[in-house]
Amino acid sequence: TLTADSPTVASMAGILGNPQMMAIMGKVVKVGAIDMLDQDGSLSALVGNRVLLQAQGADLEDMSAILGTMDFAKLAQFDQ
Repeated sequence: TLTADSPTVASMAGILGNPQMMAIMGKVVKVGAIDMLDQDGSLSALVGNRVLLQAQGADLEDMSAILGTMDFAKLAQFDQ
């Protein structure tokens, strides 16, 4: 799921924008160039401080491989 420029993103920014908070909330895994929060097999990240990226429903290795193919820099510039 990708959510850009919404109140949901703002509410998650305090957690996903802070590595220390992410570590408190769950395991932090590196996918490509970004850190993602792993909470019981569900991955979440904040991209470019405006796009909330969430993945769930598959094996962690499979999700990481698929997400690793994404261009996070371009995703951060989506619709701008």
